[in-house]
Amino acid sequence: MKRLGPAVLMLAVLAGRSEAQDTRLARLDSKVQARVGALLDSARTLGIPTEPVVDKALEGAAKRAPNERIINVVRSRFNELVAARAALGGGADPEIIAAADALHAGASAQVITALRAQRPNVALTIPLAVLADLIARGVPPDTASTAVLALAKQPSTDAQFAALRDEVERDIAKGVPPAIAPSARTRGLPPGARVPAAATTAGPATGGLESGPRKP
Repeated sequence: MKRLGPAVLMLAVLAGRSEAQDTRLARLDSKVQARVGALLDSARTLGIPTEPVVDKALEGAAKRAPNERIINVVRSRFNELVAARAALGGGADPEIIAAADALHAGASAQVITALRAQRPNVALTIPLAVLADLIARGVPPDTASTAVLALAKQPSTDAQFAALRDEVERDIAKGVPPAIAPSARTRGLPPGARVPAAATTAGPATGGLESGPRKP
C-alpha cells in the first residue's frame, strides 16, 4: 500500500478540520472566522461546549459589532467556559454552561467548587442557574452564594432551588432589599409568607466566601 507523504497528510488534516468548522461561521469576516475557529478547536480539545462560543460570535455579527469587539467577547466567553469546567472538575455541557453564566454574573469559582463538593453526584445545572439569576436580580454575589450553598447542604431538589429564586424575586418586587431577601428565605420562612419588616433592616448573612467582580 502506497504511503502518503507529509504534505498530503497535512492537507488531509486541514480538510478534516475545515469540515469540522460550523458552517454558520461563514457569515463572519474572514479574520473573525479564523480566530473563532481556533477557539472552537481549543474548546473541543479541552472538552468544553462549543455552542456558546458560536452563539457569541453570531450575536456579535448580528449586531454588526466591530471585528475586535466580537473576538474579545468570544474569547471572554471561551475563558469563562474553561474556568467553569475547571471549577466543576468536569461535568456535562449544561452544567459547564450554567457555571460559566454564574461566573459571568459575578459568582466565584470557589463557590462553584464548593457546590460540586456538596452535591458530587447530582447535576448542578439548576442550582447554578439560580445562583446566576439571583445575582442578576441585584442580590450581592456573596449573599446569593451563601443562600444557594445553604440550600445545597440539604437534600434539596431542583424544584426547591427554583422556588427559592421565585420567592426571592417576589420579595424584591415587593420592596425587600435584594441583600436581605435570600437570607430570610433560607432561614426557614415558609413559601409565600411575607418577609417580616424587622428582617428587612437586618444585615445579610454571609458565609465568608469571596466572589469575583462581575465580568463584562
